Amino acid sequence: MMTKKSQIYFFAAIILVGMVFFVVSNQPSLTAKDTSQVKKYFDNYKYEAKIVLDNAIYQKKNISYELKNYTERFIAYGDSKNLDLRILFIYSYENELHIVNYLKEPVLINTIGSNIENGQEVVLAVNTSQITYSNKTYTYQFNPDLIEFKALFVKGD
Repeated sequence: MMTKKSQIYFFAAIILVGMVFFVVSNQPSLTAKDTSQVKKYFDNYKYEAKIVLDNAIYQKKNISYELKNYTERFIAYGDSKNLDLRILFIYSYENELHIVNYLKEPVLINTIGSNIENGQEVVLAVNTSQITYSNKTYTYQFNPDLIEFKALFVKGD
């Protein structure tokens, strides 16, 4: 049989365990559903961006302007769905590599050794581009004979 003192300790332990469980269970985390939703948005972005790129070329419009406009509208749409989407896109056209940053933080372009700020565009000769963002390095290979589109898609905090 438990004494009154041991009953109080037991009751306090149960309350502490319950509080710890409550605090731990309410921590934000990226679930499998969230991950698949972000992948769905990323796949949709890439698919639509390629269409925007093709249309801009066909209609002889400013490709960078059209892709930036599309990306800004896509990010705004994500914001309306309470997603914090961040995007860096790279496309090659006519022996130029265009890198545009919408990641909200500077990105180091290792191939030229300088940063590109949020909203900025850098134009390079078509080649391999190496980018560092959040202490991770990404390498993108481009064929100078092709028109290519690639992107880095990040869900913010």
